[in-house]
Amino acid sequence: MVKATPLFWYSMEDRYVINKKPTLGGKLTLGGAAAIALALSVGAAQAAPLNFTWNPAGASTPLNGGTIVNANNYNIADFSSISIDSNTGAFTEVGTLNVLNFLNGGSTVASTGLGTTYSLFLRFTGAGTQGPIPTVTGTSTNGAFSSLAYQLVGTTAGSPPLSFAVSNGAVVTTDPGTEVVLGYGNLIPGTGFVTLTKTAGGYSPTANVDLTFNQCLTSGQGGVCTANQSGFFVAPSSGLTMQIGNFSATESVTTLTPGQNTSYLNLNGGSGNLTFAAVPEPASMAVFGMGLMGLAGFARRRLRG
Repeated sequence: MVKATPLFWYSMEDRYVINKKPTLGGKLTLGGAAAIALALSVGAAQAAPLNFTWNPAGASTPLNGGTIVNANNYNIADFSSISIDSNTGAFTEVGTLNVLNFLNGGSTVASTGLGTTYSLFLRFTGAGTQGPIPTVTGTSTNGAFSSLAYQLVGTTAGSPPLSFAVSNGAVVTTDPGTEVVLGYGNLIPGTGFVTLTKTAGGYSPTANVDLTFNQCLTSGQGGVCTANQSGFFVAPSSGLTMQIGNFSATESVTTLTPGQNTSYLNLNGGSGNLTFAAVPEPASMAVFGMGLMGLAGFARRRLRG
């Protein structure tokens, strides 16, 4: 169960934030500081966004939309249900992220037809563990995903549009169009941190997640692809990761249904941003791993002391 984290994944721009009140206590040693510096430097390098160009009409089932040129992020609306074990804090989540618009930095990138003549969304499932659901206003509990898998789906539905119905433990997507799986991916180990905050009027969850991204190039790939979608992915052709940063849902779109054994947290329109970045080089990942090992060693020394 994750109750507190001295090293916390926070945002796309500042990948790590050190809590002001470490749970380990004591002073930071030179080795511990060096390890944190390594993690900070590698995390910042990984966060650099990468431009991409997508052509909806190039999908195996052509989507009626204009080419999306040199975007590096896009906004989504989240429709999901989280089932939380009231005793252990273990949770599972199912949901759909509906793509709303594309951007380069903070500037809008044209995506003609999106939401009117075609749609894009991500269908996902995940699992993890969190601390007890907070009951006092202004307090929070932290947690982490242990697994998360998704599919990027295109559909000819635009008008009438997609619709989403969220209920306890389920999300039903009504799609009047023809669907095509464009890509897929999974959680990158060591990422995927979540926070649940008790607000005056309910609850507000936040999350930051890093995911692999695989373009569908052959039928049967990943157990989800049905055709080669290289015509959709104009550039780059490979080597991407996807980062879900600054996701949040306000109390107005979040409902908690408490239960003796299982509680349900339903999100009906939370907002977030997905950014693409280059796959880290093996050397960078090795240095990152050394930084994490240094942090683990520091934690063990402090606990023993």
